[in-house]
Formats: sequence, C-alpha cells, structure tokens
Amino acid sequence: MFKKTLIAAAVATMASSVAMADVKIGGKVEQQQQKSEAGEWSGWSDVRLTVSGDEDLGNGMSAFFMFQDEMGLRTGAGAQQYDQLVGLKSSAGTLIMGKVEDFTESKVMSMTDKTMGAGGVEIGANLGRNEGAIAYVSPSFSGLTVGVAGYALSASGGDQDAFDAVDLGLMYSNGPLSVNVAFENDKRAATAATAATAAFDSGDSTSIGASYAMGDMTVAATFQTTEFDTAGKADEDDTSIALTYAMGNNKLVLGWNDNETSAAAVVTDTNSNVIELQHSFSKHTAAYVNFYNSDVADADTTSFGLQHTF
Repeated sequence: MFKKTLIAAAVATMASSVAMADVKIGGKVEQQQQKSEAGEWSGWSDVRLTVSGDEDLGNGMSAFFMFQDEMGLRTGAGAQQYDQLVGLKSSAGTLIMGKVEDFTESKVMSMTDKTMGAGGVEIGANLGRNEGAIAYVSPSFSGLTVGVAGYALSASGGDQDAFDAVDLGLMYSNGPLSVNVAFENDKRAATAATAATAAFDSGDSTSIGASYAMGDMTVAATFQTTEFDTAGKADEDDTSIALTYAMGNNKLVLGWNDNETSAAAVVTDTNSNVIELQHSFSKHTAAYVNFYNSDVADADTTSFGLQHTF
C-alpha cells in the first residue's frame, strides 16, 4: 500500500511538471539615458513581465493565454499598456478575447517601428489596446490572412454602444514580401465634456504597409490617412519609411516620417528622421545609440540604452 502511494505521488508530480511545461515566463528590462535639445539628460526605463501558456484540447483545437504587466511606472514615458488575453485556436482560425492590440498598430504601423530606443518615426493614430476586445484571425489562404476585431470600450470615454469601434486587417506574406492593410472605424459619440475639450478622437483610418527583405537589408514603408469626427481635431496623413541593415552582431536603422495635418484649411507638414545603431552582445542582451531629429521645436534627442530580454 505504501509503495502504491509513492508511485501515485510520483505520477502526480510528473503530471504536474508536464502541465507547467506549457507555461512560459519572460520579459524585458531596458534602461535608457536621453539628452534633449535643451541640453538636459533624463532617465527612461521599461520593465515588463510576460506570462503565457497553451493547452491541447484535442481534435486539432488548443487554448492559449498571455498577459503582460509593467513592473512599476515607465519613467519618462508614462504608463504603458500590454496584452492581456485568452483564446482558442483550430483549423478554422483563432478567436481572441481580452485586451488586444489592434491590427492597425500591430500589423501595419509596426512595420516601420524598428528602433529599440524611445526615438522613432512610427507615429499614426489607432485604437491601441483596449479592454473588452473580441478578435478573429483566419487561417492563411496562400499567404493571405484576414482579421476582424470589435472593441466594447469603456463609457468613460464617451457615450457608445458595444463594438462601436472595429478594426479589419488584411495580411499577406510571400517569402521576402509582406503587405498589410487595416481599416479602423471608431464611432463612439463624445459627451459634452469630451467634445468641449476635443480630447475624444473618434474617426476613421486606413493604413497600408509593405516590407521587403533583401539578404541583410529590409526596407519597409507605411502610409495612414485618418479623418477625425471630433470638432477641432485636425485630420492626419502619415508616411513612414524604415531601412534596417544587419552587419553581424550590429544593425543600422534609418527612419523617416512625414506628418501632415489639415484643419480649417490650414495644412501643417512636419518631418522627422532617426538613425540608430544597435549591437547585440548575445541573443538576449543588446545596446543602442539613437539620434532623433524633428522639425518640431526642441524635439531633437540623443539617447543610448541597454536592453535585456529573458
């Protein structure tokens, strides 16, 4: 009887270990020093923890989850939001629920977001991450994937019905070429308070991006046009280009952005560019130096940082 009990305990321990093998813990620790055009230095940090896992449900279906959390306030840049989701995956596609980044940001605008530091040329407008999202991503059809997401946003931002904000993504990949398109529609109605301050930015955006890899060099470009419903909010057109070139453990990133706003027949055109050199000490540890330049007064920065992922 005693031997049977020991065997049962050993089997239970092994089963528990197998279950825990599907859970992964990772994260990132990044510290940066940045010098403004005014000549002042300031610190910037990004410390996050990621927990993810999956479970085989049988019959070709699996469940998965992921949540990321910031370990304290991100100094110099304000609090950040990360994914917190649970979902199901099968041959029919993937269903996701929770706080999910929209296709506009994650699939299109991110194609030119290649810098490690805070200075970059990826601007644009998007829903970002919001609670109460439901998203579906189709299987790949000869390299084409379709995604649709609806967001039941908090009423604190205005008066709206469930899923007034939606995002449609079309993603195509064929070898070195990737082309992604996203259409975002946000029809939340502003309250009297938010309309008065023009802080509520409902509207529509169309984004398209493409990237092409040629050996050690990758070129990417994105374009987004946004029309806001909020009175007094300027419509925007954003064009970004990014080039990355790998040289062993080093990588050079060059970026350029043109931001054009139009309000009351007044057009404002702002350009920015960035140069960043990255060096990887290992698979998990890298350092960088970043030079960012903009037409905006006192917006130029010089920064360097050290990053470790685990």
